[in-house]
Amino acid sequence: MSSASEGLNASISLGGTAIGWLAGVSFTARRAVESWTSMGSTVPDDVLKGVVEYTGGFSRAYIDNTYFDIFVSGTALQGTIFPRGGSTPYIAGTLVISDYTLSNMERSSATAVVEEGSFTMYGITSS
Repeated sequence: MSSASEGLNASISLGGTAIGWLAGVSFTARRAVESWTSMGSTVPDDVLKGVVEYTGGFSRAYIDNTYFDIFVSGTALQGTIFPRGGSTPYIAGTLVISDYTLSNMERSSATAVVEEGSFTMYGITSS
């Protein structure tokens, strides 16, 4: 994978050993927020901040059963997302694959099977 490539790319490791790259990565951070209004007022006084949830997904050409096996076992991986394809900036953390699909599995497109997965990420650090 070229360091000059654009978009979200991610390196994945298991037990400190790199096991591959993910391409077509998406990453979403959500905070459960709620406006708080005191009795008798129509103007919010404050915003209550809830838990932050980090989720994402990937799409790549299907090569082997690596990510399917990880999905089945529920194994946690160490992932690093590179928003510009290089080594910085990055978002790193532990991720667990939550959904997994194979698509485009037709005889006429045998070489274009697409592997897609969704993940939940925690223990986030960034640079």
